[in-house]
Amino acid sequence: MAIKRKVKKAEGIKPIPADIYPAKLVSIAEGDGDYGKYFKLEFEVTDGTYSGEKRTIIASDKLSRGQKGGSKLLGILETLTGKQLDFDQEIDIESYLGSRCRILVDEAETKGDIQIQNVGKVMPPKE
Repeated sequence: MAIKRKVKKAEGIKPIPADIYPAKLVSIAEGDGDYGKYFKLEFEVTDGTYSGEKRTIIASDKLSRGQKGGSKLLGILETLTGKQLDFDQEIDIESYLGSRCRILVDEAETKGDIQIQNVGKVMPPKE
């Protein structure tokens, strides 16, 4: 039995203005790349003109803290909980799904023929 597919042109995203948006974490995917294991966290804008738009941020699969600060993933998770995580604390990363925050969406850029636009920073929600 043959498995057939058609080659299609990759579609980029519709750019939105670079700004800070209220958002929530809607998906987490694991990956393995040139620099090791990582998580791709996807956020969805929850309010305003661009409600429903989704943007991502990539963070290495490292939960560590040192003299110079914490890993990117640790910083994101601590921002989502609003508190510092303890050493040796076991974390269920999927339990963060639905967490509200604000995201700084970077300027859109073109790589090859595809428009991309990522999350530059995850911040606590406005009180």
